[in-house]
Amino acid sequence: MVWVDQPAGTGFSPGPPTVNDETDVANQFMDFWKRFVDTFDLHGRKVYITGESYAGQYIPYIASAMLDQEDTTYFNVKGVQINDPSINDDDVLIEG
Repeated sequence: MVWVDQPAGTGFSPGPPTVNDETDVANQFMDFWKRFVDTFDLHGRKVYITGESYAGQYIPYIASAMLDQEDTTYFNVKGVQINDPSINDDDVLIEG
């Protein structure tokens, strides 16, 4: 199990934020994940992407980017889980 504070510059992750949108977040994570898999020789392992709260905005983009690669050597996505997700603008969720 690997916990990643994503994107860089949020939560406990150091460094300045370097993303502008969810596509940038997905690209940044994909780069990290591929290097991580290579470093620890985890090729072909099942990948489950999970998150909570605002990860409801990021997880779909990350999962989609991984699936679009059609490369199970690095991105063998088997499932996603989002707990208490933020899935829309706050004003829309408040009305719900």
